Amino acid sequence: MRICIAYSSTKNKKIEDYARSLAKGIEDKNSAVIDLINIDKESDKRLTGYNYIIIGSSKSSFFGSKVDKPILHFLKNCGFITGKHTFVYTTSGFGSHKYLASFMKAVESEGVLLKNSATISSNDEARVIGSKLHIK
Repeated sequence: MRICIAYSSTKNKKIEDYARSLAKGIEDKNSAVIDLINIDKESDKRLTGYNYIIIGSSKSSFFGSKVDKPILHFLKNCGFITGKHTFVYTTSGFGSHKYLASFMKAVESEGVLLKNSATISSNDEARVIGSKLHIK
């Protein structure tokens, strides 16, 4: 089983920490190969070979809920991901649920099967969520 955790941490460095904690939580319960991909540095990475995809991002402004263009560009150019099981997450805070809804819509527009989503507030919470994900 190959799992990809792709994240964009330009606006909030906690996203990268949460990605690492999610990976640790998944490793606790599954024997899988987990790759961490920083969307900001590896925007041309293909996700076609992965069985399960996790994508993390945080909102770019205090009031806005639009998904950043680099993330949308990455989703359009990341290969054939239609039908892949996916989990999306963002940091908790003011307006995070509204942002998560627009983020989920952007990810679902690529044809993936969105299995779960979360707003994460700590590394411990991310690790627990990672250990409870139903990855098959």
